[in-house]
Amino acid sequence: STPLYSSAASDVYKRQAYSDINIPYVFIATAYDGVSAQDAERLVTRPLEQKLKTVDELVDMQSYSRQNMSYLILEFPVSYSKDKAVQDVRDLVDETSPDLPAESETPLVQEFSLDQFPILDVNLISNASNQRELLAFAREFMEGKFFINLLKKGITVVT
Repeated sequence: STPLYSSAASDVYKRQAYSDINIPYVFIATAYDGVSAQDAERLVTRPLEQKLKTVDELVDMQSYSRQNMSYLILEFPVSYSKDKAVQDVRDLVDETSPDLPAESETPLVQEFSLDQFPILDVNLISNASNQRELLAFAREFMEGKFFINLLKKGITVVT
């Protein structure tokens, strides 16, 4: 059998240079050790949702309850100030904190930006190339030479 090697290349480009996406998102995370996802939902997520649905200019709110954690992501209009969105949410979370279980951590409120995530992940898998060759391909890709080399080899479609 032919050995299968793979290598992954991921780079966090200076996304600010590529992105005009400036949607104000606010992220809230609350740790509560020892609780199930259902209890996190009932004891932390729902009380926060009830209070936060009253925040000015709210476009959308998504919540995720997991074992030991509660997460909320709030979206505001593009025209809304990110700083104001974070402060408005922080104020409402502070008002809700006395209603949360004493054993839960203080909710973390911060700006959630798409710029914090890679714009591209690439995985290279081959049963014809070894790991060293795949790493060389990954470096070519990161340096912007990958597609030029494909074109030089006559490859015009990549799926």
